[in-house]
Amino acid sequence: MIELAVTQNTPQWHAQRAGIPTASAAARLITPTGKTAGGETVEKYMWQLIYERIATSPIVSFKSFWMERGTELEEQAVKLYEFAREVETEYCGFILNDSRTAGASPDRKLKGKKAGLECKAPKPEEHLMYLRHSGYAWKQHYPQLQFQLMITGWDYMDLYSYHEDLPPAMQQTPAQADYIETLTNIVGEFSIKLEKEYAAMVADGLAPEKWRKAEQMPKPQPISQASIIDEMRTVMGEVNR
Repeated sequence: MIELAVTQNTPQWHAQRAGIPTASAAARLITPTGKTAGGETVEKYMWQLIYERIATSPIVSFKSFWMERGTELEEQAVKLYEFAREVETEYCGFILNDSRTAGASPDRKLKGKKAGLECKAPKPEEHLMYLRHSGYAWKQHYPQLQFQLMITGWDYMDLYSYHEDLPPAMQQTPAQADYIETLTNIVGEFSIKLEKEYAAMVADGLAPEKWRKAEQMPKPQPISQASIIDEMRTVMGEVNR
């Protein structure tokens, strides 16, 4: 597992995700029951990733009102989750497998545990289904959660659904060894085909041989008390001139 220090939903994060399969698109590779997704679905996903490599930028999907709402309410949902579950969480960057052929970005990692959190703020009717029928949430998000567990090696993911007018819904999804083994094989075969097709595009002069972005963004330098004092002295000196 390789974690890159990029902030989610930034241009740097999008750049790191471009060109490889990720957890958010897991349903384009595998069904909730562990079957390979439809041939056309898989094929279109492969060509999307090839295009992202050629364009050196990701295809950013249209964000609906409900998707934007989910992003805006994420912090509220996380705080309520931490309070209710009596846990602390921390942000994740972009996490790659060791071969750098697939990645995932769970919303949070649980401190002191091999586990993560995925927050949703869906439409009210979907949230009610999460509350009353846990199998619905399982069907909707199971491939994504298991993909995240495959990449991270964690023990489980908590799926937390939040709506400001309704009680929250939470479903814990443990790592399922058989499903992850199947998923690993599917992703592995997909990656081999992806690389083969891309190599052919490079050979034909239709794609750049080097397409990966920088592996890690520089981490911010820690700010010490001495550096703050020095900066204040510099500013005050300029003001008094």
